[in-house]
Amino acid sequence: MLTVKDSFTFVVHEVHLAENDLDNAYETPRRAVPYSAGLEWWVEWYPTGYLEGEYKTRYLSLVIRVTKRVNAKFIFNIGETFQKTDNQNFVCTSARWRRFAAQNELRRHFRDDKVDITIGIEFWSQLPAIPEAPTVFNLFDSVPTDFEFMVGSDQLSVHKNFLSLISPVFNAMFAHDTLEFQTGKVIITDFDFTTVKTAIGFCYGRELRIISVETYVDVLRFAEKYLMQAVVDKWEELIPSNLTTATICNFIQYAVDYSRSKLHTLCIDYFRTNFDAIKHSAPFVALPGPFVVNLLKEVFYHLETKFDLLHFAHEHGMVGVFTHLEKPLLESLALAEFSPTVDYAWKCSRNDLKKACAKFLSNNRTEMF
Repeated sequence: MLTVKDSFTFVVHEVHLAENDLDNAYETPRRAVPYSAGLEWWVEWYPTGYLEGEYKTRYLSLVIRVTKRVNAKFIFNIGETFQKTDNQNFVCTSARWRRFAAQNELRRHFRDDKVDITIGIEFWSQLPAIPEAPTVFNLFDSVPTDFEFMVGSDQLSVHKNFLSLISPVFNAMFAHDTLEFQTGKVIITDFDFTTVKTAIGFCYGRELRIISVETYVDVLRFAEKYLMQAVVDKWEELIPSNLTTATICNFIQYAVDYSRSKLHTLCIDYFRTNFDAIKHSAPFVALPGPFVVNLLKEVFYHLETKFDLLHFAHEHGMVGVFTHLEKPLLESLALAEFSPTVDYAWKCSRNDLKKACAKFLSNNRTEMF
């Protein structure tokens, strides 16, 4: 999850409060938020308030503006002694405090006919933060591109020499008489265009948009395939701060697929702590059954057998899990599993499984008695 803190201080003088014009606004410089793909914020402040209909105020009014929709927490410090907090979900791109502070209250905090107002702000978003890229693409503006990534009907123009520097796979491709070297293009079928554009754009240092967690992980997979280790290192570095209940399933699959033991342990701990918030989420429900079974065994040490998992999954309403585990029992019940299957089927009211047990008993009376 993207979480970034920043702060800014502006000064209100007595002369500002003496103004008679409502709607007279002052604007602070824009502040860029790092790791946010272009998010900026700034403050408009009205020392004598702003006019809404016929209602006139003698309050200092604040408007905080952003360039993208985000969630934010604010801590306002007036002078040295007064502080208040607020939270905002920027559904639009501004948050307003029409009656931020009464003028007579502000004057109590004045020192030498002025007061400092400091705004501390913390932005966060469910979308993952992305690493800041090294800005090198401007260096290549005068050099024509000579290679294409072809992804479906889309294409991305790049420089072969640059690709050779960042990927030993591409370096080998261009060092031999390969089809890609002859045609000046490579056809990508296992990644979408957004992933390829984001990964290569990062290497060039181009400004990136905030992306989905699926694209984030696909960029890592793309970098792994083409041995772009610097990209892998940078993007893995931010995963711990990007762990949320909405992203955990994607990141833990990546950790398992690429044997990232430290990341895997981190994800397991996060999953265990936030299990109740994750277990019915769409990303978790969409995970493959065998993967979930192994995951639950790692997270909860007491789940040793198939039937431990069945009882646990039924208790927690994890339909996909117990459906996956019930399927082989329904298709072919074994004598060794008959007793625990009966116990589970009757305790958890699994009617289809009850019928399977009854049929098995009828067909195997001799062996059982």
